[in-house]
Amino acid sequence: MLNFFQTPDFTSTDLKDGFLRIETNAYVIEVPKGWSVQRETPWGAREITGGPGEFSAMTGRGAGKQGWDQLYRTSLFFVMRSEGNSGAKATPYKIVKTKQGYDAMSFSVVDKDGFAKSRYMILKAADDDILALSVKVPNAKAEKDLVKTFDRMVVTAKLKSVKAGS
Repeated sequence: MLNFFQTPDFTSTDLKDGFLRIETNAYVIEVPKGWSVQRETPWGAREITGGPGEFSAMTGRGAGKQGWDQLYRTSLFFVMRSEGNSGAKATPYKIVKTKQGYDAMSFSVVDKDGFAKSRYMILKAADDDILALSVKVPNAKAEKDLVKTFDRMVVTAKLKSVKAGS
């Protein structure tokens, strides 16, 4: 859903299973039908809201050239800044391969009780473009459904990498 005065910067296709396929110039993801997909910010971020949690997607052209350690440190700078003095801590990252064949980095932010309140997955294309996906989980009651939806978003994500000069 968009503000009445905004023109969408993506196309959506109803998948007839409670999800929409969202296609932008840079990537494709699947989100719950009825959730609000915001316009992309000038720095490549997009929020998806509508339920008990919140999803986000952010692109970075060529950002994967810096390597996993630096991507992790850069991500944590912004992620932990938003946490303030909450006592939250980031987990170490893991490198995985997605079902679409992307190399990816996953990590979480856990609260003082050890609950993974935010989960992150950064997919890297062969040309070093990245797509960072995240979910914020407000409580343990919402966790199962939100993590299932986030897993679907990750599994179905596709980067539309653009080579320089094309």
